[in-house]
Amino acid sequence: MTDKLAALTRMPSNIPGLDSILDGGFLKGGVYLVWGEPGVGKTIFGNQLCYGHVRAGGRALYLTLLAESHVHMMQHMSSLSFFNPDAVPNSLSYVSGYSTLTSGDLKEVLKLISREINARKATLLVIDGLGIVTSSYPPTKMKEFVHELQTVTQAYGCTTFLLTDGAQNNYHPENTMVDGLIALHRTIHGNRSYREIEVLKLRGSRAIFGRHTFKISSEGLVVYPRTESILGKLPYEGPGELQRISTGAAAVDAMLGGGLPRNTMTMLLGPSGVGKTTFGLHFACGAAQDDPGLIFSFYETPSRLISKAARLNLDLRSLVGKRFVDIIWASPPEQLLDDLAEKLLTAVKDRKVKRLFIDGIDGFSPSTPYPERLLPFLTSLENELRQLGVTSVYTAEMKVIVGPTVEAPISGVSLIADNLILFRYVEHQAKLLRLMSILKVRDSNFDHALREYRISAKGLELVESAGSAEVKWSDNTSSDGGHSSDDG
Repeated sequence: MTDKLAALTRMPSNIPGLDSILDGGFLKGGVYLVWGEPGVGKTIFGNQLCYGHVRAGGRALYLTLLAESHVHMMQHMSSLSFFNPDAVPNSLSYVSGYSTLTSGDLKEVLKLISREINARKATLLVIDGLGIVTSSYPPTKMKEFVHELQTVTQAYGCTTFLLTDGAQNNYHPENTMVDGLIALHRTIHGNRSYREIEVLKLRGSRAIFGRHTFKISSEGLVVYPRTESILGKLPYEGPGELQRISTGAAAVDAMLGGGLPRNTMTMLLGPSGVGKTTFGLHFACGAAQDDPGLIFSFYETPSRLISKAARLNLDLRSLVGKRFVDIIWASPPEQLLDDLAEKLLTAVKDRKVKRLFIDGIDGFSPSTPYPERLLPFLTSLENELRQLGVTSVYTAEMKVIVGPTVEAPISGVSLIADNLILFRYVEHQAKLLRLMSILKVRDSNFDHALREYRISAKGLELVESAGSAEVKWSDNTSSDGGHSSDDG
């Protein structure tokens, strides 16, 4: 079976990200049906296929049955980077089949297609507007049309795409005849619209089924395969001997038994303003030329992070200037989850990052309409980061600001995080104090004590003994009636 699949000749789509889903591309000479509601991107999809094919040395034919005028279509395509007016009509030809369809029958359309493919030596054909055919002819005629179309296009070695507005959940007899079914969807979540692509059928291929997001940008369609479907396939075995990496705060390193274990993920849990970002900045500012760092921030811009670090006596500006640390600001609104993963991993690989600080793990949440994806997404992302030799620190904001209740913002934290550090506020003698405790360190002993800390011009400093912090925490929980729970 493997040898047979490997022998099949594939035609790359030349649409970024799509071939990762298609197992390398479409089969040469195949016939593919592309569904989608009006405005979802079918015409751009078809034109992008054509211009990419021509750029790779092929010849393409774009046949419209009932669609916008060719001049109008090309005006719209001209704003996209793949558009090349010099390709028309030398390598790419636009032909209308509407008059043939209305004055004759489907056999006349087939003759037109055969004649045009032969005359133009086309190796790729896009038929736009198949919906007018399916709505005008009975199912048996449609099956005959698709069968004869396959015979014609295969004889010329021409890969064919049929674009239609047909609804996915309705029966279409031609579905059984084609080599592949691709659906373009628009999903509404809240007040936001997401575009998704789904492979429903793909003969001779190990396609990645299910929905994947895509966007339409100046490049045309850009597809983002689901991160959990392509990453983290191999279990992380670890570096063997336990190695440590400094947090940037000597006292915290001592509590951890010498620092964080390398190639692990540490989650910092705590309410807003408690010092999680401060801890992360200490960690990131430990970067060096042979130990590059990256800050991936959802909520604070690079300039604000540099200013905040300066107030903590951390010279982040110099580290950024030397390219020892890079900062990526990923403002949450209108982001796509898998686009974020791609940007992050590209930066990690390009810079050979060893220290990663992600400020705001909950910033991933607004980027997908499917909350159930977050746990497998983060699990596969983190596994990939471990494989790349990255030690990562994430912040996660808890809803409860003051009080004994601890509730993680994302379910399944223990599946993602190797190490857990908890930051809390407590009220003591009319003051709001900060306490820190280490809940978990993977494969390592650590100090279980509850410690008070302060944030000053020197950064994060432990200032109390374990005993005094314990008394303050005990006083705080007693004043709340002693109802303490830990869901983290």
